[in-house]
Amino acid sequence: MSTNRIHRWILTGKHVFETSVDGKATGSTVATEPTEDAALEEGASVLSEHIEQRSPDNPVSTNTSSQGESRNELLIGCDNDLLRPTTDQINYTFSRGERLWRTYIAHANSVPPRYIPEGCLDPYILMQNMPPLPQDLPRQRIITGQALWHVPHPELPKSCQQKTETSPDDDAWNPEDVYNFKKGFALSIDKPTACRIASGPCHNDERPNSMAILTLCWGYMFCVRFLEMQKRPIRYSSTRLTPVYSNGFKPQLGDNILYLGSASTDLVRWLCALLAPGLGWTFIIVTDIPVNFLPDERPPSSKKAADLLIEFCALNDDGSPAANGESSYDTLQQPTAGFLAALALPFYNELDLQPQLPMPRVSASLRAQSRPLDYIRDYVADMPYFMTLSISPASMGSIIWSIFWEPGVECNLVSAWFGSILEVIRPIIKAGNVEMLAKIFTLRRKRVGLLWRAIFDLGNVKILDMIVSYLESHEERWGGSFAGPDIDVAAWTGSPQSFFDESFVGSYQDITSQVPRSDLLRHRFNFRLGDLNYIRSGWQPFGRVTKKQIEPDLWHALESGSPREYKHRVWWLKDKDDHMIAEVQHGLRYDKAEDLKYVDDELLFENNQVVEPSRHSCSLKLAPSFEATWSTMHYGATEASGDKSLEATLMEGIRKHPWFADSRGI
Repeated sequence: MSTNRIHRWILTGKHVFETSVDGKATGSTVATEPTEDAALEEGASVLSEHIEQRSPDNPVSTNTSSQGESRNELLIGCDNDLLRPTTDQINYTFSRGERLWRTYIAHANSVPPRYIPEGCLDPYILMQNMPPLPQDLPRQRIITGQALWHVPHPELPKSCQQKTETSPDDDAWNPEDVYNFKKGFALSIDKPTACRIASGPCHNDERPNSMAILTLCWGYMFCVRFLEMQKRPIRYSSTRLTPVYSNGFKPQLGDNILYLGSASTDLVRWLCALLAPGLGWTFIIVTDIPVNFLPDERPPSSKKAADLLIEFCALNDDGSPAANGESSYDTLQQPTAGFLAALALPFYNELDLQPQLPMPRVSASLRAQSRPLDYIRDYVADMPYFMTLSISPASMGSIIWSIFWEPGVECNLVSAWFGSILEVIRPIIKAGNVEMLAKIFTLRRKRVGLLWRAIFDLGNVKILDMIVSYLESHEERWGGSFAGPDIDVAAWTGSPQSFFDESFVGSYQDITSQVPRSDLLRHRFNFRLGDLNYIRSGWQPFGRVTKKQIEPDLWHALESGSPREYKHRVWWLKDKDDHMIAEVQHGLRYDKAEDLKYVDDELLFENNQVVEPSRHSCSLKLAPSFEATWSTMHYGATEASGDKSLEATLMEGIRKHPWFADSRGI
């Protein structure tokens, strides 16, 4: 046994899994990309803080021989197999998924272009319990924090259980309040994002389009607000455009011209810096009045930049409804679309995707705005909340890929579910019709679909290949994934991502009660909530066990059936004396002392219509079912006490199953 292997075992506690079947990296929100050995050294320094590591470039990969083979195998039904589903189960799941996703397409085809379902126009639907970054943001590479959850323990004396009601003070100790493990969020990246300007518009939209410029403006405001929170000064660099006076100007074919008319000097100076050459584009800024710049001008603060952005939008009528008579309520305004696109840029970086922003079509005018633009100032004022999501690609990924998760689909049937989706949307993907995909995803889940629209607006079509890869292998790209669910993020956004986010099926009083294996794993999860235990897959386990088979540690919880509840986020900071302090953040809805607009994020268009299973005509990859089943059983192999054994899954004979042939050490 090598020293590195022992070292990794000490750091991760996963020696057996990593030398057999397990190993997918959890990843890091840190933008650095260490080598495997460097990651071990870094892990030693952060082990005590349990910083989440989920970098696709430093994966604890699942690419063992059996899993590598599974990527090319097909899912075939078997009537008497411990883990493989039956043919009827496969056909039923496929038929159900195909019918549901064809319903989404039918609805998407029936709505006008650029339509957004009611309630999807507001980015705040993502921010239900989202904690803000600290106002005094430390100047360091990583900031760590934990979520506090209330986990009922019915075995405790009543006096302990009532502490929350009688002692509302957050400092009062409550044995039922449990911290999830610490997670690290990156506060720096290695290099800036290099964008490109595409040769055409992004959605075949003939309206004026300034998405590229709006995205860059919002990117500036995110960065400047971040620096303001760190008390760092900002200044203009020497690189900038020189505006051209319109009198006598003759454009050349292929010029990217931004005509600003009689815009303010501050706006012209700001855009000359933002659109400076050398970052992937070349613009010519044209004005109707000569503009001269002073040598020591200061760049705008985030608050001032909001005013300048409002001025720019007013020049181009960017915040107004579509001119063809469609309801403005159903049209996502370009300033909001640019805001969401800038929000998604760090996630794009982690996936090594270069933004391909649409060619601007801007014509300055002096028309009065037909829609107020004050919401731009609101976005800037509440930017620390949006930053928490933006700087964490792992959090963003957990939301993005939950678009394909479905409650009630069992882990060994994921291949059939994914196969049905791919069968329906593959022609749309082949056609590169991202506008149709954006509508379908938004119809399915409003919060998640809003982020997908931002991903598509950034323009890199490689994301379509990642969708296909995810549906065929359960990974968006080979070697690592950001698709793992996160219970904290699900609570922040109000959008469930896995069966761990669902309520218990029931309570179980009798010793002979039949307990769904999904409830067993939920109770074990709650019992060990503080463990450093990354959830790789959120698909529901199948089958039931009797209560008497389950470890007695969980019996009181099984009899109660009370769910856990999210309380707040704690950021761990240091004071001037280098002492650790806790900054508690309850989230946007709590801080604003008002209810944010409620948006139903249930998976839409499901009904009780009987599904007649029919034999599917396409081949179904085994990999999604294999990966989901292995991950779920891997988690189920750990009892409430922390002891690991395949027998803890309570599935007799699982150790002899071919899918677990290499797991002899569990």
